[in-house]
Amino acid sequence: MIRSTSLAAAVLLLCTVLSLLSSCDRSQEREPVRNSQSIALPYSESVPEEGARLLYTVDSLEQAGAIWEVAANYNRGVAYDMMKRGQVAEMYFRRAYEAYNPDSDGWDNYFVVADGLTKMRMAAGDFEGSLVVASEVIDRAEKAEELTDERKIKILWTVSKCQKGLGMIEDWEQISSMVYDFLRRQARENGWQTSEDLLVFTSSMASSYVKLDEYAKAAYWQTRSEEELSLYAQNPTHHAVLTEYTWRTALSKVFIYSAEGKHREAEAKFNEVLPLMMETADGMCSAASYLMSMERYAEAADLYDKVDEVLPADNKFALPNLTNFRDRLIPRLQANLEAGRTNRVAALARRLCDTFEDAFNWQKQESAAELATIYATHLKDEEIAAQKAEVSRLRILMLVGVLLLILLFFYIYDRGHRNHIKVLSEEHRKLEEAYGDLALANLRAEESSRMKSHFIQQISHEIRTPLNILSGFSQIMTANGMELGQEEKDEINRGILENTGRITSLVNKMLDLSDAVSVHDVLPDEFVTPEQIAHAAVRESGIRGASHLTFEMAAAEGVSELGMRTNLAQASHALAMLLDNAQKFTHPAVVTKEEEASLKQERATLEVSKLEGRIAFVVEDTGIGIPPSEMERIFEEFVQLDDYYVGMGIGLTVARSLARRLGGDIVLDTSYTGGARFVMTLPIEM
Repeated sequence: MIRSTSLAAAVLLLCTVLSLLSSCDRSQEREPVRNSQSIALPYSESVPEEGARLLYTVDSLEQAGAIWEVAANYNRGVAYDMMKRGQVAEMYFRRAYEAYNPDSDGWDNYFVVADGLTKMRMAAGDFEGSLVVASEVIDRAEKAEELTDERKIKILWTVSKCQKGLGMIEDWEQISSMVYDFLRRQARENGWQTSEDLLVFTSSMASSYVKLDEYAKAAYWQTRSEEELSLYAQNPTHHAVLTEYTWRTALSKVFIYSAEGKHREAEAKFNEVLPLMMETADGMCSAASYLMSMERYAEAADLYDKVDEVLPADNKFALPNLTNFRDRLIPRLQANLEAGRTNRVAALARRLCDTFEDAFNWQKQESAAELATIYATHLKDEEIAAQKAEVSRLRILMLVGVLLLILLFFYIYDRGHRNHIKVLSEEHRKLEEAYGDLALANLRAEESSRMKSHFIQQISHEIRTPLNILSGFSQIMTANGMELGQEEKDEINRGILENTGRITSLVNKMLDLSDAVSVHDVLPDEFVTPEQIAHAAVRESGIRGASHLTFEMAAAEGVSELGMRTNLAQASHALAMLLDNAQKFTHPAVVTKEEEASLKQERATLEVSKLEGRIAFVVEDTGIGIPPSEMERIFEEFVQLDDYYVGMGIGLTVARSLARRLGGDIVLDTSYTGGARFVMTLPIEM
């Protein structure tokens, strides 16, 4: 009876295992069929709402097995790009590109996927990363003999944009010439008078040379763009494209006229195209920027004011983010200020005060949302990989079990019991590990909450003073019956400029910090001298004009004759932050007039020398000094050793990050006890 029961149980278990194995095989066969059609799914317009709908469609199609993984990832990248989630979009484009096999999946879609990845990297300022992808595509297609002229030019157009972004002007001009010749030849071979690509290309070239102040070359491309615009206007494919490039082409002509001294012609051309520019926010802001360059501040201020009046409240320029503060609201404030509109300046200053915290929180929420999406995606991938590994493991175990059941079915109960104990033990171990992971995640969440609270306290402390001053000036200027003398108006004007500058500096520092903690490739380098870096840093910091200290700069013998390859702007910016630090901490936070004479005894120095194949910039002061125990902590974000001094504690963080990205470093020399001494080193050759 026992033997019969054991045999029946063994047979039943054997049938169950075989059934599971066959079902696993069938589930592996359900893979979507790949075809030669376009990998991109259709959508109506590039707006966040359409991006959300596209994302839902992709998820539904992939779940139903109607779309393969590479196509799903590519279209997710498109959707997140429309939703303004650049980091997430780049991640999905990169996944689609890395998983795509053009030999089996088709070369046309391969170029589509690569184009999406290169554009996202260019949009993020990662020109070198975009060039890497473009070079890989060209090399792979050449080896497979799939690099047609049309595909090659499409990639080379991307390459030229990256070269311009990296400052490789000669290479950019050479590749651009090849692209232009092909686009013209393609149009003629197809029987077209022109094409949208030709119009966009020639107009962009003219605008690029205007920005480079190469007006002779700009005039050449201006003629080409006007020809293509005239031909495109005869039979436009898209009216919006015709309208946009009509005013863009005309605006380049206005700048060329101004550079040639033809101010009457420039004014006539600007007035002619202004109605078209007034149809979009980009057009109005471009017109205002031109008027600011011509010192026509009142007209520029009027245009900036009209952006909010003409466009709906949900337009992209109305978003409360730091980029719009820097690119639109502050230029608008400056235009009204230069135009002498004190009431308008007061209103804009009040708006800046009221919306600054919202803008800052919005920026943080957007970044947090992107990081959360990326993190959730990684978790999902890990879960899928774990499930696949578990299925494979179970299949192997079941095969082994089948063999054991056939050979040793008399011991099935004993074997089953042991395996059950083993599984329970493994599950118990996994539960313990999961509990440990949960505890670690809880600690990280608490640390994140603490850092968030500390950061909010720091930023609130930093902006409270300038905001209160601006608010006070606004109340004074708008008070009924208040009459101000010229001297008082000048004082208020200086106060507004100074505190607006402090807020602008705060925004720039936060953007510097965001850039410093991001992952970037090596910065484009240029040939400079150490003295150029030192003089640029002194000018930027304004330390020579400090009233409470004396400043001296010296260079070791032979240093002025040395040349080095680095990024002048970033190197001088890092050194300027060290000079700012010396300037701030060489006098007390509160100073009386009786103490001003003694403050002149304070000093700061900048010495430039060569040190073991590197250039050393030594900034020394006679200030409050830094304890040796804090020599590394001061470089952490938001660290302030003395709360009586203003600041957010990010200057040294950004300075060291910039120096390290340039191949150098910044350290505190603890052997010096007369104040503080920082040493910034940079390599002579990067």
